[in-house]
Amino acid sequence: MIVYKGINFDWENLNIHNVENDTVGFQFGKNSDHWELIWITPLPDFFWNQYQLPLSECPSSTNINMFSITSLIPTIQSTAEDPHITKSFEIDGKITFISNRDGNFEIYVVDDDGSNLKRLTYTGDIDEYSPRWSPDGEKIVYQASRDGYSDIYVMNPNGSNQTRLTFSGSSRDPAWSPDGKKIVYIDSWNIKIMDQLGSSQIFLTDTETNKYFPEWMPEENKIFYISVQDGWGLYTMNVDGSNNTYLIDFQWSKLSWSAITKLFTYSLSNEGNSDIYVMNSDGSNQTRLTETICFEGNPVWSPDGKKIAFDSDRSGNFDVFIMDSDGSNIITLAFSPAVDGAPDWKP
Repeated sequence: MIVYKGINFDWENLNIHNVENDTVGFQFGKNSDHWELIWITPLPDFFWNQYQLPLSECPSSTNINMFSITSLIPTIQSTAEDPHITKSFEIDGKITFISNRDGNFEIYVVDDDGSNLKRLTYTGDIDEYSPRWSPDGEKIVYQASRDGYSDIYVMNPNGSNQTRLTFSGSSRDPAWSPDGKKIVYIDSWNIKIMDQLGSSQIFLTDTETNKYFPEWMPEENKIFYISVQDGWGLYTMNVDGSNNTYLIDFQWSKLSWSAITKLFTYSLSNEGNSDIYVMNSDGSNQTRLTETICFEGNPVWSPDGKKIAFDSDRSGNFDVFIMDSDGSNIITLAFSPAVDGAPDWKP
């Protein structure tokens, strides 16, 4: 099925459902005081209808099921040749993410046009989190957890050669060095570094305050991270652990740096919801990209700096979405009724 979308509206979401073995697309857009809904049929003679829903809460599969299509109020009808309709964008690349669609949380990979979905891990009672591509795209580092204990593993892009790197039971949030020779991660609430094979494990910090999401920025050869040392804040330090510096007040959020845009992308809570932002490396020029009453988190840049992948519950459960770097043109990457999240883009 070819999915089309209206470019004359501010589209917020794309959902795919199976209805009596036929694929039907639901796409939402926020337009002043109501949600607008396109119902897409897979028929060869393709038509689409636009409907209105009250702008009272995030659209969800539950809300959709409360309505029959015939009970909604159509506002526009057209054909595929309508000048206001275009195909969804197509870009080249692969994205890893986690999902519990098959039971526990496993790692999956999908082309960034939503095709060729493949499961990479099959670990039964172990949950996998935080997959991160190596800079050369030849390895994936990730966190595996069982019974509250977690350690860092690495594997090939096809899921083979899964190798355990840490054995502390408290290791998480791995990230690669720019040259792919080192991995920085959190162990027992402190920042630690090791080589790509798991040897030479060295603590860079030694405090009793929680730390999260270390990110290695190539240009300044520094490690950025989140901590509650003096209240929630964004900190930076040299790769040897020296010159530990507080930058700005900051919340619990994964960071993603783009060498192309020279910007971090991150999420920020606002009155119970969470939205996606970008900012300079010194914390200045914070710019909001999404504005919903839903949760948006775990943003990551595409290699060319033109797109951002993130997870959100705007579809009623957590799914992975892709948008342009200015926050426009949001589409669903791989919809499922399960929880999908923590995307990472192959370099």
